Amino acid sequence: MSGIKVILLDNSKIELNKGVTLYDAAVKISQRLGKEAIAGIVNGVKRDLNYVLKNNDHIEILTFSSPEGKEIYHHSSSHIMAQAVQELFPEAKFAIGPAIKDGFYYDFDIDRSFTPEDMVVIEKKM
Repeated sequence: MSGIKVILLDNSKIELNKGVTLYDAAVKISQRLGKEAIAGIVNGVKRDLNYVLKNNDHIEILTFSSPEGKEIYHHSSSHIMAQAVQELFPEAKFAIGPAIKDGFYYDFDIDRSFTPEDMVVIEKKM
């Protein structure tokens, strides 16, 4: 299999097999980075870890420790929670659910309040 080179944030280069993903690059850099990776930036565009890299791509691996990584994590978590609520409470209508500085929230239009027990079920569904 032929290889590609990608350029890291510090302008160093790593060689990878053609067809590898952003996740594969994170693991090649370090096992720990592979475990902590949330997403990445490729040529200035945010990408998920399944993005297939091309020769001479400029990459940055995002983790929860970076502001961009936190925002992606919180944004994705809000969608996962919304999906869980939709499956468990089909009568619930979505209002707003943004990622915010320290997490995320979602407002739902539903005829009753969620109980602590509901929250446990939602969390398990997630």
